[in-house]
Amino acid sequence: MSRKTSYTYSLSLKPKLTPFRQLTGNALDALKEFYAERDAREKQFEDLKAAAEKKHKVQISMDTFVENWQESQFWVSRCGESMF
Repeated sequence: MSRKTSYTYSLSLKPKLTPFRQLTGNALDALKEFYAERDAREKQFEDLKAAAEKKHKVQISMDTFVENWQESQFWVSRCGESMF
């Protein structure tokens, strides 16, 4: 006896919404710890930045540390080409 199976496929432009899931207690604790560590590092950086600005009488920003990709260590020089 052979059983015939038919499949029906439906294409929808609307995304299927899934119910919001809650984090477990352990996952929530880990997330809180992660955020606390991140905030502590951020405060430490801000304190170091303020001390450096006060000591050297300059304003420090990310623009202070620009990267010149033409002088980057990742580019291969002519003398290094023969190594590859």
